[in-house]
Amino acid sequence: MPVLALHTRVAMCFYYFVLFVFSVFVTDCTGLTPQCRNEKGEPVDWFYVYKLPREKNHLNPLVRRGVAYMHLTPSKLRGGWIMSDLAISDPRSMVGKTLSPLYQDKNIISLIYNDQPPATENQPDLLQSVADMYSKSKRGQQKQAGVRKYKKFKLGDKYYDDYDLAEMCKMHSKFMKTRVESGHTKGVILGDKFTSLWLVHSVPRFPPLPDFMSGLNVSGYDYPSTGMKYGQSFLCVSVQTSTLNQIATQLKYNEPLLVYTHIPAEFESELPNLVEVIRNKTIDASPWYHIESFETLVGRKFLSFAKSAMFNDDLYSGLVAEVLQSDLLVESWTNGPGTLDSECSRNFQVRNIERLKFPIAKMSFTSHNDHSKWAVAVAHKMHNSQDTKVADYWVCVGDINRALPQESRGGGTVCTSGPILWGNFAHLIESVQTWYIYKPPSNVGPTMESGINFTYLTPGVSGRLTASTSNIFSNAMLRYTMAPMFNVEYLDYMALVVYEGREPKELFKGSASLGIMMANAVGGIWIGHTIPGFPDLKPDTPIFPPEELKNGHMLMCLTLDLKTLNSMAIAIKQTEPNISKIVIPEKLKLSLPEWVNMMIPDHQIKKSKTSVRKTKVLHFLTRDKSLRGVILARSPGDTRCLYKSFAKTKGIVMDVYGHKEHNRLVECDRKYGIRNINSISLKFPEQVVYYITNSSDSMGFAVSTGGAWQRTGISKNQYWMCTGNIENQPLSAKGGIVACVSNFQIWRSFDILKVNEPQCP
Repeated sequence: MPVLALHTRVAMCFYYFVLFVFSVFVTDCTGLTPQCRNEKGEPVDWFYVYKLPREKNHLNPLVRRGVAYMHLTPSKLRGGWIMSDLAISDPRSMVGKTLSPLYQDKNIISLIYNDQPPATENQPDLLQSVADMYSKSKRGQQKQAGVRKYKKFKLGDKYYDDYDLAEMCKMHSKFMKTRVESGHTKGVILGDKFTSLWLVHSVPRFPPLPDFMSGLNVSGYDYPSTGMKYGQSFLCVSVQTSTLNQIATQLKYNEPLLVYTHIPAEFESELPNLVEVIRNKTIDASPWYHIESFETLVGRKFLSFAKSAMFNDDLYSGLVAEVLQSDLLVESWTNGPGTLDSECSRNFQVRNIERLKFPIAKMSFTSHNDHSKWAVAVAHKMHNSQDTKVADYWVCVGDINRALPQESRGGGTVCTSGPILWGNFAHLIESVQTWYIYKPPSNVGPTMESGINFTYLTPGVSGRLTASTSNIFSNAMLRYTMAPMFNVEYLDYMALVVYEGREPKELFKGSASLGIMMANAVGGIWIGHTIPGFPDLKPDTPIFPPEELKNGHMLMCLTLDLKTLNSMAIAIKQTEPNISKIVIPEKLKLSLPEWVNMMIPDHQIKKSKTSVRKTKVLHFLTRDKSLRGVILARSPGDTRCLYKSFAKTKGIVMDVYGHKEHNRLVECDRKYGIRNINSISLKFPEQVVYYITNSSDSMGFAVSTGGAWQRTGISKNQYWMCTGNIENQPLSAKGGIVACVSNFQIWRSFDILKVNEPQCP
């Protein structure tokens, strides 16, 4: 190491030591200096706080009141989120300790900005005043008589929609003009001669304004009741006071509504940008955005993104994703007017988070219960990479939503990178519980020759399968779902089973069973598919086998609890596949005993079983209990058709689509039956329709009939969709699995693939 560099590092270490001693000295004498603080009042370089939404029936009284919070700090980062025993409204809380200088020392740099300012005696809540005025008007009374469920948002005890908002604008145009011109941005800056802090948050009407009279502050820290119902986010960074000049540059773009400012005269020459912010100086020339890199006291790098109203685009898809060169998952307010859908048409996808889980708090909730604003990069170990890039693991916390009205308002977000921090946020995201992927054959049309296009179906999507803008190799749902398999760190607490088919040999009739199971302490997933050679577990290989691009294939993913996943192992063993990989951490072996049994050598299992066994039937619910279904598994040598067996059990007629080489048997009975689907159609964007025959399609599915044939059976209309990769006729003897789910939307998405209604003899 060069001598100069060594001297520089020693000097920096000495500087921070002196700074710490000075901080302690000042704390003992005059109160806390402006730095981020933990609950002990100790200075920390940065922290994240997540205020949880109110849940009235929760066991934790703080959650019931809507004042519970979790936090992350540098020293406890590896341990994950810590649940506080204090209320967010308590002055002893992390936020309370951090903001205490605001109420103790009138001589420090102080700046509070909030587009929804704190209400005081002299400054009532103007938005609520406008809403009350509107509600008392004739139009407002007529609208309030409407059905509540069509209202989009609530103020006070009344519900409003976009029409109401427009009428409010007319009634108080001056107030609304002020609101629209200010940025959708919230934060606090505090500083003294040496250290400062920047608190970025999402809480309206926060914090209380200091009220110094005769040198004494008659107000103090508190938390507004209006911020208790929903989740909220906070990011605090401790910086050198000179760094406030960089932060102030961002605020000039953000166009904040300042509600309290104080800057001692001695700092005016040192912090000209902050002075300009206090004087309401904003940016009046393009570019209408700015990216600023700064460091905390200890040297952690942060990247601040700021946009002005003239940017006229979504901050996340229009700027952050492009600069970070990464897809993003974004959590923001979804209850207001003009919420933006997930953005999948640009270079990088920006998808809205729909549901969050907080195991430490024993709660989960949708984004409709969350007012926080944060994002994570879709970062994971690439399948063909030997290492990870720390810079890919971005976490951003800010103050602006993904909403159409906010494209023309200022706002920003503050990002930093690191795999451990990223994991703490990413693991809060409740993943999609179910998905289907259908990759068509390569011979179906002029734009499909490469065979890399795919369609998909996820919960809540009605109608046809959606054509993805990504390809089967890219960073899309398949790669995201399988990413933990290729991250060595995950395998320390994740169980994994990969199984594949086996060809017939001598007396063994073969197995067509293909799939993947992954599980951790709270549950996991099962992926059933039709793709030979998938996944390739060797490094530096594509995630999808290139030799299978010419064929059509289906994948199905279900999120299941541990008990169901353990039972899945029994069904899979019934089919006698080849177990190509199995990893079970010691701490999961008690929860997954049937997985452990899969590790027994095959020759030991065969000693204790007959050649053909009864079909194994497993009823299941997905982990969120949103989807119910049935798994049917048959052993090698069993010639019974599982589709027919299922139709007989349910008293329905099923239409079955499978490969042309299958010798299918059509059976149409008044009680139950199966019919054959010879071709299907896929509709792609721009009204392009592709017709697919079963000549090169390895995809197989079956749907219960929704027309006259089902009504002639012995059962009511039922909406079942089944998928599997075994031959859909009784002459095949390979072992295999069929998975059937009961759901109208899924059934409809596959039923409308049929070109014509199948016929019976």
